[in-house]
Amino acid sequence: KELVATHGKELLELAREHGARYLYEGSVGGGIPVIRPMENCLAANDIREIYGILNGTTNFILAKMIKEGKILEEALKDAQALGYAERDPSADLDGPDAVRKICILASIASGRHIKPEQVWCEGMRGITVEDIAFADRADMVIKFLGRCVKKGDGMVVYVAPHLIPKHRPLACVDGVFNGITVVGDEVDELMFYGRGAGAAPTASAVMGDIVDILENPDRRGRLWEDGSRYVEDCRVLENRWYVRMTGDLRTAEEIFGEFTAIIQSGGEVVFITAKMDGYSFEQRIKILKELSIVNSSFRILD
Repeated sequence: KELVATHGKELLELAREHGARYLYEGSVGGGIPVIRPMENCLAANDIREIYGILNGTTNFILAKMIKEGKILEEALKDAQALGYAERDPSADLDGPDAVRKICILASIASGRHIKPEQVWCEGMRGITVEDIAFADRADMVIKFLGRCVKKGDGMVVYVAPHLIPKHRPLACVDGVFNGITVVGDEVDELMFYGRGAGAAPTASAVMGDIVDILENPDRRGRLWEDGSRYVEDCRVLENRWYVRMTGDLRTAEEIFGEFTAIIQSGGEVVFITAKMDGYSFEQRIKILKELSIVNSSFRILD
């Protein structure tokens, strides 16, 4: 995945130059067929958006926190004991693994090579059991997502934790499984679900590529154009926002105005804002942070 995300454009061009094929189904989603369906079955669609759980380790950790009430560090130890997480879990928890995967999917969707250094990334280390409990009371779950959205002449690409309403299919993706939603202008939403990692699922994807090459040696895939000027700042997107704070709610009301939901417990208050872009949210939340009363904040995927 790192190889494809960083050098995909170059490798596809080299393959074309030498009359070869370069396939990489196993780089995203383990055994889930998602790359070939996007390139072939959805070729008649303009892919408007992709979002999903792209890292099984972080999803396993969140499932442990949700179901067993464990703090992140305890859930991480469970993942390491089972071989799901490395001794150094930074590629998972801080987001580089998910960044590489959403880069590949965004490059396929746009036809432009989008590289990891272009992607806004927020890790998941700040998620607490308190946030999970509040999300549950709001009928939502917290998931760690990669997302790309076409916006005007560009594309927004980022990785961050999100609250997802429980009625959405992605909210039910549990354990080490991955779930990827692709939105096309003709097909609307399609969801790809399955084991996103592991020796056998990944080997299945690799063998599928080998069989495809043997059966269709002359088929030529699409090349990627340069995408260095294509990626937009993720703050242009509008979201509702979850904020957990300590103190008097009237302070937040003066800054954010009307709320769509309010939850109180002990000395803490959670409010969910109306839709606003990331720039507007940053300006408002900065004022509360200067008062040292903000405990956490996350996007909501409606």
